[in-house]
Amino acid sequence: MKACVLAELGMPAVLRYKGYVFFFFSSEGTPREPAHIHVRHGNAVAKFRRLPGGCRRVG
Repeated sequence: MKACVLAELGMPAVLRYKGYVFFFFSSEGTPREPAHIHVRHGNAVAKFRRLPGGCRRVG
């Protein structure tokens, strides 16, 4: 739920579509995590990593 709370505190939303909010953190994790985006819909949050040729769900 950390990502959901931070999204409400002004993290940059990339896209809002049909109740989904796509957002990212400019500096996340130590060491830094690979490129990814968070998606929130209601109370549910998912993280997708950018991979060559597509995306996959993380966690």
